[in-house]
Amino acid sequence: MRNRLSVFPTVVGAATLSTGLLLGSASVLAEEEKPIVSITKSEPKIPQELVNSRIDDAVNVKSDKSSTADNAALSPALDGSRSSEPDVAYGAFQRGYYLTAFELALPRAQLGDPAAQTLIAVLYESGLGIKRDMTEATQWYKFAAENGSREAQFSYALKLLEGKYVSKDKNAARELLKKSADAGHSAAQFNYAQMVVDERPTARGFEIALGYYEKAAANGVADAYFAISQIYARGYGVVTPNEKAAREILIKAALNHVENAQIELAIWLANGRGGEKDLNGALAWFRIAAIGGNVIAQNRLARMYALGLGTDVKPDKAAKWYVLARRRGHKDAMLDDFFNSLAPEIRKAALKAANNWHPRSKPKWQISEVKLRQ
Repeated sequence: MRNRLSVFPTVVGAATLSTGLLLGSASVLAEEEKPIVSITKSEPKIPQELVNSRIDDAVNVKSDKSSTADNAALSPALDGSRSSEPDVAYGAFQRGYYLTAFELALPRAQLGDPAAQTLIAVLYESGLGIKRDMTEATQWYKFAAENGSREAQFSYALKLLEGKYVSKDKNAARELLKKSADAGHSAAQFNYAQMVVDERPTARGFEIALGYYEKAAANGVADAYFAISQIYARGYGVVTPNEKAAREILIKAALNHVENAQIELAIWLANGRGGEKDLNGALAWFRIAAIGGNVIAQNRLARMYALGLGTDVKPDKAAKWYVLARRRGHKDAMLDDFFNSLAPEIRKAALKAANNWHPRSKPKWQISEVKLRQ
């Protein structure tokens, strides 16, 4: 199964520009954005400095034959290439022949092959080629985890945390997450770091977690960069805070489309935190998050256009972004007064532009772009 990670809001003090514009903290996302997804629904709430993660359910394809693109979404959970011998069942799975994959994998799974057991679990969990059965899937994940599959160890750990198809057992889940993480599973590395910080929010706990966050980041978990940046910014688990290093790591998270990192970076750039002040860069990052649909970024972008920060004063653009944020319930007395002071034709044009606007999940932009055109 493919992992989808989402960032937990950061806790930073309100950031004020020299002009007096209060940009505020990304932490307000916790109140105004959609609920943050945790490891499982039953997982305890993690401290606000950190990040949450979960696994998406796989696409529920019922036919035996499907597209290669569909299979790619599930392949990382299986990693059949780790076997020293050709895996014909995994090959059938990759080509979309799910029932064939099930029939080929089942005899091997019954003999204790962890890769085959993991494949059976994924097929049951996703309902691919066979009827979806979460109880069977959970049991097969358990068998595969006991036989050393790092993918199954991670998946079964989540089931133990959830406690829906097996009795909840946080201690066993922690042990399996660590085994999977130590075996190189990137999502397990990230989630194990989460558990360490949740249960041990001390200097030593953050020091341990930092090592796993760094491994997860090296293995491509973008949210881990964001967590690392917060640890360096506050000095958790390290000798002293290092805002310069934190900003460099925050840039990596932002470039990898971590939305909260983009907003946090914009605030840092606007206030010169961890480096030189860069209002143009702040404007660009607020805009990237805004066109992705983030209401906080839309509000901050409206303010920057209204006050001419990082750009010329642009009442029309400020009004459009104000309308979009206001419609989603974001109140801002300053922008209320600004909008009401505009000429009727500008307000009318802004409403029309807002009506025709639609968010883009991943804005198209180049890393080299700093100033982005509207």
